[in-house]
Amino acid sequence: EMVGDHNTFVGPGAAYSATDCDRNTVVGRDAAYALTTGDDNVIIGEEAGKAITTGSSNVFVGANAGDGFDSETNNVGIGNDALGGAINGGEYNVAIGNYSLDALTTADSNTAVGYEAGSGVTTGGFNVFVGQIAGKATTEGTGNVAVGRNSLVTNTTGSRNVALGQNAVEYPDTENDNLGIGYNALAGTIAGGEYNVSVGNLTLDALTSGDYNVAVGYNAGSALNTGSTNTMIGVEAGLQLTSGGNNTLIGVEAGRASSPSTVTTGSDNIVLGNNSVSDAFIKVDWTVTSDKRDKTDIEPLTMGLDFVNKLNPVTYRWDMRSDYENKTPDGTHKKQRLFSGLLAQDVETLER
Repeated sequence: EMVGDHNTFVGPGAAYSATDCDRNTVVGRDAAYALTTGDDNVIIGEEAGKAITTGSSNVFVGANAGDGFDSETNNVGIGNDALGGAINGGEYNVAIGNYSLDALTTADSNTAVGYEAGSGVTTGGFNVFVGQIAGKATTEGTGNVAVGRNSLVTNTTGSRNVALGQNAVEYPDTENDNLGIGYNALAGTIAGGEYNVSVGNLTLDALTSGDYNVAVGYNAGSALNTGSTNTMIGVEAGLQLTSGGNNTLIGVEAGRASSPSTVTTGSDNIVLGNNSVSDAFIKVDWTVTSDKRDKTDIEPLTMGLDFVNKLNPVTYRWDMRSDYENKTPDGTHKKQRLFSGLLAQDVETLER
């Protein structure tokens, strides 16, 4: 005989085993079939919450939603098979969408919204997955945030990753501490790369094993795969860099062929801006390290006034080869400003 207050049971087999439970709403064939003493549950759908016995304060809506629970509390599953796995202690989880979090066992405090979002999670906790198949393969990883379709989709045990945008951080598996914001940000087949920051569509989307890279701006660092500790800020900054390290490339197209220096596999370079930059301003002098204690192979410099007198100062305007497809300037892209200085080839001839 059923004992309890303020319960609503509708459907054949609904709360069939109820004995001493209160304030439950159960609707659907065999919904909450095994419920005995659990309180304050809302269970709607065929076989939803079917195995729950003493669990309380759960919400399950959808066919087979939460059908593997027994004594767990404070879970929400909305959608067919949402939170429908063999739960064994998992609590404080929210699953909204068909098959979301449907493999969860002992994990706590996960939030998954979207079709098959977080559907592989078993023991990993404190994850947030929003979007179709977001975080789908994550099993034991913890503290991940993935928002967007296909975001962090192949991650398994990696933790503390942040992926915001469609396909963001799409193909890691065990890596930790990567951040990708934007369409296809950090979306390459990552094989060991960690501690990377990628902000902007198509940023760092070829990266495999590189660590500690920062790329901000559309297509910034898009070709980088194995390089580490690079900083690339600006639209297409570092776009031709593949394996170099410790480069700082700041400004639109910095480090590309259209900038003062092309950086592909080199390391330890600083490139600011592109070849269209005509002025550079700074309030104070650069501080350049120079100390006898750090120098070796010191020899006297033999060039003197004779060398200086042979220098040939000139005036000129820039007409950059990089502005032409055939690399042959014809005046079409000539800059208007007049400069004064020396020609590198002339100085090189004197040095010989």
